[in-house]
Amino acid sequence: MSNFTVVSLFSGAGGLDIGLERVGFTVVSANDVEEVCYQTLRENQQQQLPIKHKNRTFLENTKIVPGDITQLSGQDLSQGRSIDLVVGGPPCQTFSSSGKMQSVLDPRGQLFLEFVRIVNELQPKCFLFENVRGLVTAKDKNGIPGGVIKAILESFEAIGYSCRVDLLNAADYGSFQRRVRCFIVGVKYGTAPLFPSATFSRKAGDAVQLDLLHQPLK
Repeated sequence: MSNFTVVSLFSGAGGLDIGLERVGFTVVSANDVEEVCYQTLRENQQQQLPIKHKNRTFLENTKIVPGDITQLSGQDLSQGRSIDLVVGGPPCQTFSSSGKMQSVLDPRGQLFLEFVRIVNELQPKCFLFENVRGLVTAKDKNGIPGGVIKAILESFEAIGYSCRVDLLNAADYGSFQRRVRCFIVGVKYGTAPLFPSATFSRKAGDAVQLDLLHQPLK
């Protein structure tokens, strides 16, 4: 078993979690409020022909935690273990161009605060936060474009994490799908790392960092 432990929030069907396990992490727990999501996680965990990787089944030691994240604590998710990474993508519909783009005026648009709360309770070495590209320009409650992501970064920095944010396209890293997402990475010690340079784009080696980034904490 890996020494690197993960708590997964807003887990969906577990794609991100399986990706992490492929590179050596162990997902301690995975949470989602949607029944179809946690049932999918359980089915993948209990299928007759489980997916194997390096002699272990994906999510084989993962506790599936159904329920509303606002009603859960870090202790509910950690199973008494020290957590290295908290990962997840809070609901994106309210920031997506495919939705009504109500931003934080929709209660789902405020669930990033629950992600921050769990990070603060667990104090992991790092976190990975994922969302749609619309998060970058989403308006805050005062109608200021970019105000939401600024508030998110300030919330993480207020609890002691150095942060970095960028828009990454999955196709630039070898995926067969063009999928642009906003990623925020934060570390408790030192300075947040740069994102890896694109390897499959037309301008391979070019990774442009967003100008709106706060200066990493010292």
